[in-house]
Amino acid sequence: MSRAREFADLAGSADAGGITGRDLVVNGSFAISQRKTSFSSPNGTYTLDRMRCAQANSADTISQQTFTAGQTDVPGSPKNFLRFAFGAATANRVLETRIEDVYTGAGQSITLSFYAKASSAHTSSIELTQSFGSGGSSAVAFGTQNYDITTSFQRFEFTLSCPSISGKTVGAGSYLSAAFVRSLSAGPSINVDIALLQLELGEQATPFEHRSFGDVLKQCERYYEKTYPYATVPGTAHSYDSIMPIRINGLNNSASEQKYFVTRLRTEKRASPTTTYYNEAGNSGRCTTYDGAGSADNGINIGLSISGTAMQGFGPSNGTFSGISCFMEHDAEL
Repeated sequence: MSRAREFADLAGSADAGGITGRDLVVNGSFAISQRKTSFSSPNGTYTLDRMRCAQANSADTISQQTFTAGQTDVPGSPKNFLRFAFGAATANRVLETRIEDVYTGAGQSITLSFYAKASSAHTSSIELTQSFGSGGSSAVAFGTQNYDITTSFQRFEFTLSCPSISGKTVGAGSYLSAAFVRSLSAGPSINVDIALLQLELGEQATPFEHRSFGDVLKQCERYYEKTYPYATVPGTAHSYDSIMPIRINGLNNSASEQKYFVTRLRTEKRASPTTTYYNEAGNSGRCTTYDGAGSADNGINIGLSISGTAMQGFGPSNGTFSGISCFMEHDAEL
């Protein structure tokens, strides 16, 4: 496709969200994977950021992959793609992304597009679902369509009518789900590769909206944030050094007084997150404390947890110490 044709397509889609901000999917480039880059037995878990495995076999793996530099099978020179590796058993596999707020696209035409290939040709499908949140109306599934994956990358485009939510009750945590891999009873030993996932308002699939790594990371952190360095898997052991995000010294050494701190999150969450704490040894549910001489103790449990959409804090169980440190994960996924 020529650049002139791309710009003409973008101009023609102005009523579907304009030139920028069209893509409703967060991390459709699969560039961000904060938790780790490979996920074994992923059933029911978030994998790459914003990508949730709804069904899988215990022998399956989902991973972030890197394109060979200079490849031309997928246009736009993307760096990453997602691989869903089906294990030896035949089973249902479903991979979805959830877009915050069921009001998204309601009563309008929406278009889902992505590139896909597989190591063995087979039929997969898409399906979208309006989920109305806690205490809300029953979920509404729509737009189920089959597509045939071959052994070469090709772009799939689906234009759908998103149902109206008139008369529905919307509760907290509502969302629009787009299941883009539904390889039902597929297997064994198939790799499915997905790239450049996009969902936009309107009846036209436009060129993929590329965003910077920093911009996408910031979007992802609305749902998940960690205090480890980006490339470090949560729960990895680290002694106190320049990467420790929280260390406080000079505390009152009294065993009877609760020590704690409160600080702001880097990005405000969509809801109060579930926080997991790690000490310097990588053990969850604990922090590291220091005595007056600087000697560390990794055996102290978290005694106090403070959480909000924009702030968090913790305190160790009461004891005699003068310093505390901790790593954290904050999860506010839908």
